[in-house]
Amino acid sequence: MAPSESISAIECDEYATAEPGSGEFALQGNVLADGVGVGGIRIDVSSSTSSTVACTRADGRWRVVVERNASYILEIDRETLPSGWELSSNSETRVPVEASERMTSLTRNYTLVEAGSEVSQLTTFRDVALDGHIYETGLGAELVVVPDDNVRSPTAKLYSLAAPEPISIVLDLEANEELESAMWLAEQSPESTPKAVALLYISTEASGLNATKDRVQMRVFDNDGVEIARHDLGNQIIGIPYNASSAPVARPAEYAALVGGTIVASTMREGNQYVLVGLDVDDAEELWRKTSDIEPESVGAALPNGLVAVDWDDSLLGIDPATGDVAWSAPRQRSVDAQGAARFITSYESASAWTGPDPVEAFDVETGKYLDLPDGFQSYAVDQRTGDSAFAWFLSADGGPGDGFMIRRADGSSGIRLSQGEIRDLDLAGVRGAWNGFVWVETSAGLDVVDIVTGDRADGMAGRVIGVPVYARDGWTITEVSGGTFGNDVATLSRHPNVDISVVDLPIFAATDD
Repeated sequence: MAPSESISAIECDEYATAEPGSGEFALQGNVLADGVGVGGIRIDVSSSTSSTVACTRADGRWRVVVERNASYILEIDRETLPSGWELSSNSETRVPVEASERMTSLTRNYTLVEAGSEVSQLTTFRDVALDGHIYETGLGAELVVVPDDNVRSPTAKLYSLAAPEPISIVLDLEANEELESAMWLAEQSPESTPKAVALLYISTEASGLNATKDRVQMRVFDNDGVEIARHDLGNQIIGIPYNASSAPVARPAEYAALVGGTIVASTMREGNQYVLVGLDVDDAEELWRKTSDIEPESVGAALPNGLVAVDWDDSLLGIDPATGDVAWSAPRQRSVDAQGAARFITSYESASAWTGPDPVEAFDVETGKYLDLPDGFQSYAVDQRTGDSAFAWFLSADGGPGDGFMIRRADGSSGIRLSQGEIRDLDLAGVRGAWNGFVWVETSAGLDVVDIVTGDRADGMAGRVIGVPVYARDGWTITEVSGGTFGNDVATLSRHPNVDISVVDLPIFAATDD
């Protein structure tokens, strides 16, 4: 039952009904308990030069208008919460926000739960569906979608921060229909309602002169795995048809991501014209479109600043998903990887990436400009929760003496540095991973985990380390055990929505030391 009482005797600025003017920005949201709005909740909004107070109306909504191009702190006043209720663990009391020039508003919602009703827990999943088939676009802020390893399979598992067990989703088809392939997306923004999307390329068996064309369909699911919308995409979008010379399967798009309630997809229209579109996830309305005669690569990444990096028109573009505006342009890349909280993305410009040392490029997510990385490094790892990174190499660019290992902090400053002599003494072969302030290093003795600040071995390392973190969000961590040259990598998804787990809680240790 939602709280019936509200705090009324507080001073707050009037709810802003006017739209932001030039140079202004709206901060807004709601406070809900059991899906019902709660009035009288105070929210302090402050910057380095100003402060104001918002309070929720009877329907739980709040809104203030502030100056654009400034940083603000939103802090909900716990003293104004109804008795017996507290903030959900997924609703932080104090959060920083940016009143960006590219947007006119930002929504921040809060959820109340009955005091003591939440229990911190860590749950891990390891099954056949996780074996090497987790994709960045399916790893969302609150949902993770893991499809079957066959792109023609109609099944997937949905993992949610709100539920301790996965949900199975099966895509239904008519008797005369066949699923050529499916692309699964999860909402990347923690500020947006968690949703999962399946983009389907559907073909229909031959039926004479009344044959039905192949089509691209969008299906939307909530965080309980319930289908809430289904749309055939219009505007002559046909997807990427099967082509025996280049494509092993027909597919709905080259690349797609769901960010802030908008699907950004590079696909094809009738007439062999490629199109980059923004689609509203609720009704499939086309919000914007770009066209090109140049076939895009299956390359892209959702960035921590809300942009989407995508291959388009022979370039790598930073796209605002809501408007289609281009924030920056960089040279075309053959692959792109987002790095969680890090303020850069990594990429390979050459198709033959590992033909020599230092093949990795890095781009600033705000500007698209190249970042200056150490010359000649041969392995690297990025801490996707903190943005710190580690590099290891064995010869400087001119073949002479030089540093062989270094930590670069998220702010760009240098941390630990080791010379080549020190690397030889430690028998350090490279870095394999990084997570929440720790880095995985490889020596002749195997893997070890060390503190990214002090270099000390992590506490509790009592077993043989075999697992390495490969993806991480605030509530999720995916670790992977290498299957070797001819084996299959095995991935484990750890769900930790209500607890800041330690490194020893991750499934990184061998069951037996064989």
